[in-house]
Amino acid sequence: MEFMNSFYRWILLGIPSRYFLIQLAISATSCLLMLFQGAHWGYEAIILIVINSLLYPYSIYFYHSATNNDRSFFKKLFALWLCWSFAFIFGPIGIIVQFTKFKRVPNAKEF
Repeated sequence: MEFMNSFYRWILLGIPSRYFLIQLAISATSCLLMLFQGAHWGYEAIILIVINSLLYPYSIYFYHSATNNDRSFFKKLFALWLCWSFAFIFGPIGIIVQFTKFKRVPNAKEF
């Protein structure tokens, strides 16, 4: 049980679990919609869609922590598109930032 608890904490890297699961659900929904629409896509596009969907929660968390959260619908929609499209870039940056924060705080649960 201790291993699963530490593994769960390591996956989240201090991101609140509810926030992470909501963003993962949004990402999975967009991934499924794109995969069902693009039946004739190559393997490279499918792999990029899946990777972006898995990295999206880290990407959007990094975006929200780096910027102020504006309440405009169009800005939120643009942020969603931007963070999902470039999740292969923003996601690893967000993971590195969260990992350094997570390692500095002893017994960190959630920030």
